[in-house]
Amino acid sequence: MLPSVEQGLPRVDRGSDAWLTDSLGVMRELQEASPIALSSEGYEILRYESARRVLHQDREFAPASAQVLSSMGQVPEHIDVFLRDGLLPAIDGERHSRIRRVLMKVFTARRVDKQRNLIRQTARQLLNEFIEAGRADFVEDFTTKYPVQVVTKIIGVPSEDIPLFQEWTLMIGRIADHPIGSTHPQVDAALAGMAGYLSQLVESRRRQPQDDFITALLDVQESEGRLSENEMLYNLVNLLMAGQDTTRLQLASALLLLGRNPYQWRRLISEPELAVNCVDEGMRLEPSVRRLYRTPRDPVQLEGYELDAGAPLVVNVQAANRDPRVFSDPDRFDIARPNAGQQLTFSLGPHFCLGAALSRAEQAEALQMLTVAIPDFKLTSDVELRSLAHNFGGPERLVIAFPPRAREDDTT
Repeated sequence: MLPSVEQGLPRVDRGSDAWLTDSLGVMRELQEASPIALSSEGYEILRYESARRVLHQDREFAPASAQVLSSMGQVPEHIDVFLRDGLLPAIDGERHSRIRRVLMKVFTARRVDKQRNLIRQTARQLLNEFIEAGRADFVEDFTTKYPVQVVTKIIGVPSEDIPLFQEWTLMIGRIADHPIGSTHPQVDAALAGMAGYLSQLVESRRRQPQDDFITALLDVQESEGRLSENEMLYNLVNLLMAGQDTTRLQLASALLLLGRNPYQWRRLISEPELAVNCVDEGMRLEPSVRRLYRTPRDPVQLEGYELDAGAPLVVNVQAANRDPRVFSDPDRFDIARPNAGQQLTFSLGPHFCLGAALSRAEQAEALQMLTVAIPDFKLTSDVELRSLAHNFGGPERLVIAFPPRAREDDTT
């Protein structure tokens, strides 16, 4: 149950004129007034330390993303299986630990580092498709293609089938739309298509192992614990979907921030080693994942309020990442910010994003390449941002202009 108005909590109204014209200003006022606010989704956690506790303390707070998504309407067959068996951030307890243990043995930072050449080559190939034109929609021409191409290559999908996965992942990402009901059939069809394809790929690797992620995943299960067929297939789906949607939006946000802050862009050009910190600062200031969902396992006290077991908690990542108690001058974009890595966009604790190392690598490699390929790019007025109501945030369209350049060798 939500608390009564007598408890005095301020309310978040995402339909108000104030929110639609100045959401950050409204969040700042709410955050200063109270560590917790009320919204249509539940208790909104606004301050960093409270958000950190809720995300990190798995024994106190359970994941609730699946319940939130399921509540958006009648759930078709494949969406239901995905929420139950594949959406790792929403799976709880020992089952979560078993699945994550297997995936972590395969999806290691060391394995990601071994893919650096593949990541760079993929970025270079995409740049070469538009660098001679002197103009591009960075979302359509680069970030929509880049992460899914990287992950599918790592998994072992043949290059000719990658466009299929691009279509599927974009549609599956709409599972977080508000409301989702109108796109349920298309999302369900995309899940069925991708899971069916991956099932055939897994069977192929069982018969004929190769040097790829799926073969390694099959090998690790011999020592770390078996995944069911649905757990394996739909966690692969989740890896593809999450990596596509978050990195696509996050990298576009980073370039938008750099374009709006030319001093920071010039600094990145002169100090490319700041690329990883720049990625974290972009995730702090404009998180692609705006809200994370949890629920207390038992009655708990948080910031002086008594919360019932099962109460809906919304970790407002946007607000927590701009908490002035943790981040000085929190609205300023600073690629050298010492504590940018404390951002909560990747979550924390047992549900920390499994693909964090890959996302950081993809974004950092791309930004470093862009400083060389288009150092004098400019933003145009053709920018379209996702609705504030959406749980995933970032540019849907970001047209940039730059002096045309010759293509580079794709093989270096």
